This record gives sequence, structure tokens and C-alpha cells, in this order.
Amino acid sequence: MISQDQLLNWIEKKTGFETYKGLEDRSLQMILPFFKEYIDAVHNLNIKIVTIGGTNGKGETCYQISEMLTQAIPKISYTRFLSPHVHEINERISDGTNITNEELFDLFLLLDEKTKMMNIHLSFFEFLFACFLEYSLQKKPQVLILEVGVGGRLDATNLFDADIMAIISIARDHQELLGSRLENILFEKCGIARSHKPLFTCFSSQYLKSMMNLWSREKNWNWIDLIDEGFVDVKDHFSIKNRKVAKTILLELQKIIPFEIEEKKENSLSFFPGRGERKNIILNNDLYELQFYGSHNVDGVRQLVAKMSLEPKLQFILMSFSKRSFSDIKSMIAQLFALFPLNPKLRIIITTFDGHKAWMPLQEELDWLKVCEEKFCQKIIFFHSWRSAEVMSKIEEWSRDLYPHSTKKNLLITGSYYFVGQVSHYYSGALSFNHSNMS
Repeated sequence: MISQDQLLNWIEKKTGFETYKGLEDRSLQMILPFFKEYIDAVHNLNIKIVTIGGTNGKGETCYQISEMLTQAIPKISYTRFLSPHVHEINERISDGTNITNEELFDLFLLLDEKTKMMNIHLSFFEFLFACFLEYSLQKKPQVLILEVGVGGRLDATNLFDADIMAIISIARDHQELLGSRLENILFEKCGIARSHKPLFTCFSSQYLKSMMNLWSREKNWNWIDLIDEGFVDVKDHFSIKNRKVAKTILLELQKIIPFEIEEKKENSLSFFPGRGERKNIILNNDLYELQFYGSHNVDGVRQLVAKMSLEPKLQFILMSFSKRSFSDIKSMIAQLFALFPLNPKLRIIITTFDGHKAWMPLQEELDWLKVCEEKFCQKIIFFHSWRSAEVMSKIEEWSRDLYPHSTKKNLLITGSYYFVGQVSHYYSGALSFNHSNMS
């Protein structure tokens, strides 16, 4: 049996850690010779391609498209590529059921031989994308659903000419690669566009729409903004927006492949990993509902705060970040402060998680967090590791003082998807915990 740790250790030894550093200087032409056989095979099999880009929401939209396709009549076969994973690396490659550890390891060995024969080095992301393509050619699906990694123009998924594309949102993230100006970020994301093919967006910014209008006329993109067309409301919560985009893409796909979707089954769709999942646990004889909701950048936290503003029963937040600038960290934490007037009993713990992707605060950041603790009278507290017994001890202390008669406490786990997945994995498969075992 191959374990998750063995899979991750193997691929990280082969490709290095998952990072996009340096890829901004890399042309797709450098990896095109390796991927050409896959491009030709997909074309020859007449497999249709849906590519989803954007800053936030692209993974959830891909997930919703595939979930809806499982209800298609007649059955529509697909394979789906997501990045990053939340719980297990297998989530990245699926035909409705995630690839098994053994299947994935077999693909690792196959791709290892191929890359050695061609004397080419692929990144972590590119290697997994190649595994996905091998898997897809074995399955011979009717549709490929691709989530862009970072940007779009230089992303490995952009080696393939999609039949339908969407850019879900534009915000500042990965600025070291994509730039800090929205126009530059939009330019990189629009690299997935193709002439005379439908490209959907959901932009509330008139500036972004003016750029899209200019570029689409110059490049003959069939650009449709779903807010302008009335399919999406600018006030829609992002998960609702993502689902509406997914439904619109399916309507477009129906023009290419005839099928129907049973609308009555829509409520049976499952949650995207790390986005709305809930688990009940017993912690030292108290019942807690853990809600997992990844929000990994400034715009994602802004939308999360808007959602949480409508949920006054929220009691505790546990939050951690991936590596990013101090200004982004401050902005994300500061946005949470808007919840205190709405919910005076709310308590927040900022912490760190394990791994090379994790944010580790510098002294300047620790000093700022200390000021926040004092300003808000210890309603927000920093701990160096979420695994520390002090974290749950503090939550238990708050529970006794603020909610002595509550039969169920609720705790939101948010921030980096890597953090959300780590906490979710820790609490999986068990009903009760003693916080003294966490350290």
C-alpha cells in the first residue's frame, strides 16, 4: 500500500516543492515538446476542453461543473484536474472518483521514465498535470475540466486550446509573478482565451470590463460577462456565483455535446473540499462543530467576512496563512475586525501550520499582532502553532466564560487551503480528542 506521505515525498524529491518561483521567466515552448503527444492525442480523440482561470473560485467552479456532469442524461464522461489539493494529492486527478494512491504512483513511475528519456525537468505542477493527461488518455473521456494553476498565459494547462473558458475573478495574488496592477493580472489570466471561443467572466469592475471589451475586439474573443448578461447578480455570495458560472458553462457545453441535467438533484451536490465542509467532534467532553472554509488571499477573506457577517452565531475563528507579504497579512487580519461590532463574543486565534508553504511571522509582524491583542482586549490572540495545546485550552476557556450553557460550540477553520487541509486531516476518522495530545 502506498501512503499519502510516500506519494508527496516521491514527487517532491523528483520535482522539488510545489512552487511557482522562476516560472515567470519560462516559456511554454520549453515544455511543449514533452506535452505534444498529449496535445495531439486529445485532439485526435475529439475530447472537449473546459478551462477555468481566475484569482478565486476557479477550483470550486471546476468542482461544480464535474458534480453537475455526474447527473447528465445521457452520461457524460469527464476527467478533472484541480490544484492545489486540500486533503489528499489524489483530489487533483479525478473522473468522478479520485485516482487511487497506487494508480497515481504507477503514473509517477511512468512519467519519471518519460522525463528522463526526453531529458526534461517538469515542475511539481507540470509533473502532476502530465500524470493527469496520461490518466485521461487511459479513460478516454468526452470532456477535460482544467483548473489553471497560476496566471494562465504561462500555465501548462494553456498548452491546450479550450472549447469553453471562464475567468471567475480578478484580484491581487501571486503578485511576484503576475504583477500588482489589475491590468497586468488580467492580461496574464486572459492568456487562456482563444479566438471565436466563448470566454465567460463575472466582473463588477468597469475598468476590467473596459479592458476586456478592448481586447476581445482586437483578438476576436467571444467574451460574455455574466453579470452584464444578468446570469449572475453582483451581490451573489462567491459560492453561489461559482455555481451559476458552472451552470452557464454546462449550457454552453450542451451546444457541443447533447445532454440534459436533472435540476431537481441540484441540492444533492457535495461541498468542494475545504469550502463549507463541517465535522462534529467531541473535545474534552464538549461538542464542537468545525467548519472548514479556505480563504487564502485578501479578496477571499473580504468575501468570507461578508458571508460571516450574516452568521451571528459564529463563536471562534482559527486562521493561518501561506507565505505572503506583511501588507497582505495585515489586510486579511484587519478585515476580521469588522466582525467584532456584529458579534462582540467572537474570538479569533491567528496561528501557523506545518510545511514549507507556511507563513512564519517576523518580529515586525509579531509586534503588530501584539498591538492588535491589546487593542481588542485579547479577543484576538496569536499562537505559534495550531497544534499547541494552548490553542484548544484557550478555546475551552473562552467557551466556559462566554458560552457556559451552549450544547454545541462552533469553530471556523480558515485561511490557507494547506492549513485547512492539515487541520481537517488531523481531525478525520476520530470522534473525540484530548487537547493535551496535540502538541
